[in-house]
Amino acid sequence: MHVTRHLSIYSAALSLLLITGCGTSTTNDGAGGGGGGGGGTIAVENLSAAFITGWCDMQSRCSVKSPGLGFYSTKAVCVAAMTASLGGQLEPVGDVLAGKLIYDGKQAISCLDYLKTTPCGELNLEEIPACQATFSGALADGVSCADASHCTSGWCEGLNQPAQDCPGTCAPAKADGEACKSGDDAECADALVCRSQVCGADTRAKAGESCDQMACEANLLCVNSDQGSGVCEVKGDVGGACKSGDDCKSGLRCAAGTCAVPGKAGETCDLGQVMEGASECEAGLNCGAVMEDGKEPVMTCMASKKVGEACKAVFECSGLDLYCKAGTCAKLPAIGETCASQLDSPVAQCDYTGGCDKKTDKCAKAVKPAEGDACPNFNCGEGLQCVNDKCEKKVAPVCK
Repeated sequence: MHVTRHLSIYSAALSLLLITGCGTSTTNDGAGGGGGGGGGTIAVENLSAAFITGWCDMQSRCSVKSPGLGFYSTKAVCVAAMTASLGGQLEPVGDVLAGKLIYDGKQAISCLDYLKTTPCGELNLEEIPACQATFSGALADGVSCADASHCTSGWCEGLNQPAQDCPGTCAPAKADGEACKSGDDAECADALVCRSQVCGADTRAKAGESCDQMACEANLLCVNSDQGSGVCEVKGDVGGACKSGDDCKSGLRCAAGTCAVPGKAGETCDLGQVMEGASECEAGLNCGAVMEDGKEPVMTCMASKKVGEACKAVFECSGLDLYCKAGTCAKLPAIGETCASQLDSPVAQCDYTGGCDKKTDKCAKAVKPAEGDACPNFNCGEGLQCVNDKCEKKVAPVCK
């Protein structure tokens, strides 16, 4: 089943997969609780809170090693921010209550328990069996569907055809050796994948083998795939050539075209790589930049600072909710307060409760763009859609 993507909704937004299980107790009646060992279950209504607590437990643990972007200064702020971002509920919870997904509370507990020990930055929910089994499709073959994960078979035939948002019909997934016209792995049954429009086992290419039609084994990189002649190569060790951190083994970074260990205090770092989850700096260091008039800022590994501590650089303060204000680490402004300077805080000028109203220079509750407004993040108000960077009224698709 291809439904665990629902559990990764917030991590995708941050381009990070840094999630762990929660620390609350389990129950045996499905009435509540989350995390913990020894079996048990958790009610679907309580899953969102458990997941949020789990994420924030992980961020607290991992922020000690890699502070800065991707984390919050405290667990309490993390919980509040995630709850606000998710609207208090993960997407699959609503689908379960609507009868589109089947939920297994025991598998959810096993998933959360497993996540507690996951190394920082090395989590992929789709590779954890218990997480895969937490949700399954509830709709039988022949029933209209708007998402393949809602089907018992895992496949929604004709979805988004001939136009986007056109519904499909739940249909049997294809067996090993059968044709998969869509090229979508969901069209194939169980653990099969669609390769060259045929369903088959998810075999991985070894070092030196072609990766044009299949993925490489773990710790291998597909090189020249954009040229149609991809070959699996071993990821670089210290001293190996690289173009980005993805070319290097786990725990290494790409510095000046060479795989290297994370930078020490005072060494340069790449903020772009940090935002993609790379460990550019040693444990306890941030990738920050001193902004000086007339000089190009140089991103540098530096000690992370907490609220109230002296600072002099952008991103020196540890946490998504902090910034360097007049030489001291401070919390980002809340609704009603003056927006932070974009020079001091390039990523966000207000905390998670709102955004900066450019007309008043005050933080205000976020309002989705109206008809005619720009939509750089493809995010428009109810009944609108983003077309050519402008919000327009949604038009019912022609599906027949």
